[in-house]
Amino acid sequence: MNSLTNATTKAFLFPTQHSWEPAVLGRVSIIMAAFNADKTIGRAVESCLAQQYADFEIIVVNDGSTDETASILSAFGMRIRTIHQANRGLAGARNTGAAAATGEFIVLMDADDIAEPSRLALQQKVLTEHGDIVLVASNFSAFSDAHPALIPNYEMIYYQAASRLGGLKKIFPDVVQKSDALDSAIAIRAGSCHQLLLHGNFIHPGTVMVRRNAFENVGLFDTSLRYSSDYDWILRVAPLGLFAFIDVSLLRYRLSPTQMSHMASAKIPLETLAILQKVKLSHPELAATHAAFISQRSAECYLNAAEGAIATSRFNALIYWWRSAMIKPSIKNLIKVLAKILIPKRAANSAKKLARVIGLIQ
Repeated sequence: MNSLTNATTKAFLFPTQHSWEPAVLGRVSIIMAAFNADKTIGRAVESCLAQQYADFEIIVVNDGSTDETASILSAFGMRIRTIHQANRGLAGARNTGAAAATGEFIVLMDADDIAEPSRLALQQKVLTEHGDIVLVASNFSAFSDAHPALIPNYEMIYYQAASRLGGLKKIFPDVVQKSDALDSAIAIRAGSCHQLLLHGNFIHPGTVMVRRNAFENVGLFDTSLRYSSDYDWILRVAPLGLFAFIDVSLLRYRLSPTQMSHMASAKIPLETLAILQKVKLSHPELAATHAAFISQRSAECYLNAAEGAIATSRFNALIYWWRSAMIKPSIKNLIKVLAKILIPKRAANSAKKLARVIGLIQ
């Protein structure tokens, strides 16, 4: 990495620059990426059309779908803007949508989630009234098709970093205003998140509203990161200003076994390592101040990658384990993962059964 030229470094840190037209003040551009989403996208779009806030546009990027997604989108007619493109992945689809946005504010929305009616109104109000806030996110609930009952306050369940950092009040220590939402008074909190985000992401992308000039400053999503482009982008935006958090669910998040977070257990920690390398290049002073922590987190990422790779390649798993060992993470965790790599699962299960039997005899 140290041998990168200035031009290459700039492209690595600030991918996909774009020439931006002047934004329409007050307008919110909702960006929705869609790939084979015919089972869910109709309801997602309807939830956006039902917003209490009036000045918005919906831009849906059909990212090479091969199902009935295009047909469903066409039924909405002029109420939405649909862009069809060959498959470029989530980051590429979001980039297309953001580049086409005309609004002062941009909202990220997934094609299988449901926005609460007050979402745009509350978030736009925060950004309009607080010029030092660059991004506002919210709590969210969760559901699945099999279990439609909502799981509340899913932020603290989904994001381990939020728990490690002591909860939302510590992450967002300042109450900037109070507002009414869903018939209850809520506090809107804010804080500086750049250093805290080194611990991991705690901003749910599907709840984000951000000033469009944030894209102008840091660039679009990094398409080389298939699974973690949102975390990388949020980290790049964080130095621009405060982040705000509305601690009420403004989104219903659909749980599904086909989601990317379930499908890349080895690749996600490897992408996190690449993101940490970006931090070292773009913010050397911050990286130097937190060098010990970044080193520890790198060791954890390699160990997580090792554990995730066991099912597909024990050889790769051993390589990741060795790289983790060279950084010296927890010895206990090293031994635990090494045992999983070296001992076949069937043998490990047999050993556990034998241990239980011995325990019963004793």
